[in-house]
Amino acid sequence: RTSPDEEEVPRQFWLVSPEPGARTLAVFEGIGFALKQLIEDELRVPSPLPEVRVVGGGSANVFWLQLLADILNTSVVRGAGDALFGAARQACPHALPRRGSKGMIFQPQDAEGYKMRYERWKQQYSRRCVRKDH
Repeated sequence: RTSPDEEEVPRQFWLVSPEPGARTLAVFEGIGFALKQLIEDELRVPSPLPEVRVVGGGSANVFWLQLLADILNTSVVRGAGDALFGAARQACPHALPRRGSKGMIFQPQDAEGYKMRYERWKQQYSRRCVRKDH
């Protein structure tokens, strides 16, 4: 997909809120929504997902893991290992973590609210992409 016009991104971003926390949340949500769109539309993974495992640096952020659980409406497990283990899992889905490694599990708490926000995000994103293509 194409990205929105460079001039439009800062304008849209600043319309979110003048508060740095709200803008930071918008960035996290945008990444989560793009991930959801990739899983559903590009990879065509059937819904509902049984669970998602997160490894690497992002797995250290409990806020991010809870947000993913809400956006994806599934359990998110903090996996053992680093980003290299995540790459190994992509190459060999049956690769297993070290024995005894139990991850924290995050359950959706606001999936319905994020479902509405995701639909609104998709509408806004698709309008910007259509405009750029013409």
